[in-house]
Amino acid sequence: MKVIYFFILLLLISCDGFETKKLQKEAVISEQLDTFNWNEVDQYPSFQICEKLDAKEDKKACFETEITNKFFETLNNDSLVVNENFSDTIYLDLLISELGNLSITKRNIKAKTRILIPKIDTLLDKSIQEMPKIYPAIKRGQQVRTKFTLPILIEVDSL
Repeated sequence: MKVIYFFILLLLISCDGFETKKLQKEAVISEQLDTFNWNEVDQYPSFQICEKLDAKEDKKACFETEITNKFFETLNNDSLVVNENFSDTIYLDLLISELGNLSITKRNIKAKTRILIPKIDTLLDKSIQEMPKIYPAIKRGQQVRTKFTLPILIEVDSL
């Protein structure tokens, strides 16, 4: 009979031990989620040319320069005829998927710019299509989606 009481006591004590471990695990997860910065990545998106750089900020600067240059090349290579001087900044909300696919999610283009450069959307889409392979951002060892806004300054001096 004492053996039965011993097993019942042992069973009650072991159940309390399981509950404590569960609470500790939830506390650790909660603490990590509180300290986790959802707006930062461990490694920014990158092009192959940027991969040789070591420092995180150097890779970021390389990516920003390269993506800006690619948009500039497409816009500059097309012969645009505009009858008046004007200056505008276009803001593109870009999304790079976990697979490295680039897309424009929002275009902030003034009506005047659309009138003066009617094929601006086509040129921006062409820039996206001609973009070299993009390596996605990395967060905690996983490829993640990133969103950012790219400003493009357009200045036209008519001759």
